[in-house]
Amino acid sequence: MIMNIALLYASWRQEGEEHSWPIAVHQELLKRGHRVVDYNLYHANGQLHPKRKTRFYSDEGLNTMYSDIRSNLFKPDLIMQFDYGQHNSNILDKKFYPSAKWVLEAGDDPQAFPANISKAGKFDLVLTPHLPCVAQYAKYGINTKWWTQACDIDYLDQVTDVPITLGAVSTCGPRGNGLTEKIKEVLKDDFVYDRYYYNKDHTRRLKSGKIVFHHSQYGEIGRRVMEGMGCKKLVICDRLQKEVGLDSLFIENKEIIFYDSADDAIDKIRYYLSHDTEREEIANAGFNKVLSNHSVKARVDQLEDFINV
Repeated sequence: MIMNIALLYASWRQEGEEHSWPIAVHQELLKRGHRVVDYNLYHANGQLHPKRKTRFYSDEGLNTMYSDIRSNLFKPDLIMQFDYGQHNSNILDKKFYPSAKWVLEAGDDPQAFPANISKAGKFDLVLTPHLPCVAQYAKYGINTKWWTQACDIDYLDQVTDVPITLGAVSTCGPRGNGLTEKIKEVLKDDFVYDRYYYNKDHTRRLKSGKIVFHHSQYGEIGRRVMEGMGCKKLVICDRLQKEVGLDSLFIENKEIIFYDSADDAIDKIRYYLSHDTEREEIANAGFNKVLSNHSVKARVDQLEDFINV
C-alpha cells in the first residue's frame, strides 16, 4: 500500500549533513513509491544559532506539519519520529492527528530509554534498537518491536578505491575504561581508534583498514558493527550479554569475531591480520548476512510489515 509518510527528525543538512539513518530510510521509502515529507525537529531547519553556534530543538517542524495537514497540503498515513531521546513537546501526540499511525524510532536505547519512555505512550508503536528494552516498554503497556541496527550499503558503495593502509580501525574513540588504550600500546600502528569522522570520511576510514574494531559504550549493538561488515571488513566486537541478541544475528567465528578482554582482542587482531584467507572469508560471510538481513531495505520491509498488521 502506497502511503503518505511524515518523518520527524533532527537534521542539519544545511550545515553539511549528507547522510543519517532517517535520510537512508527516507530514500528507501521513496524507492517504493511512498510520498515522504521531512519535518525538522531543529530550530530554523537545522541552522546554527548565530550567537550560540549550536543547534537546538523546537516545535517549528511539528507546527509546519500540522499546518500542512489543516491546509490539506499533506495528509500523512504514517507519522514517524526518529529521535535520540532529546525531543519532546506538548504538541507531539497522536491525539492531535489520530487518523495516522504514529511510530517512534527510539534511537540511542538503552541510554535514552528514560527519555523515550516519557513520551512512548503518545505513539501507536515504538521501534527500539535494543532488544532488552522491548520488555521494559512492555511493562508500561507500550506496543514495541525490536528494530535493530542496520547498514546503508548503497551509501557505503559510493566510496570506492580506498587504499587499505591500516590494520584494525575504529571510529569509536577511547572505550572500555582503558581497553582501547591498552590495545593501542601493544599493537601500535596496527590499531587506530580516533573518532569524529562524518559523511563519506567515516566510510573511508572504515574501508582503510583490514579489520573494523568495535567496543560498545552501553552494552548495545552499535551501528558500526553493521557498517564494518557492509564495508566487507572482518568485524571484531566485544562480547555482549546474550539477552542483547547480537549472537542471534551473526555466527561467531564465521561472520563475526567476539573478544572478552583487551588481551583477547590483541591476540585475535594479531591472528587475523596475519591470516588473510580466514579474515576475508569471515568478512565476506558477514557482508552477505548484512546484505540479506540487515540493510536499509530489510528494515523498511519490517517497518511496512509492522504498520500493516
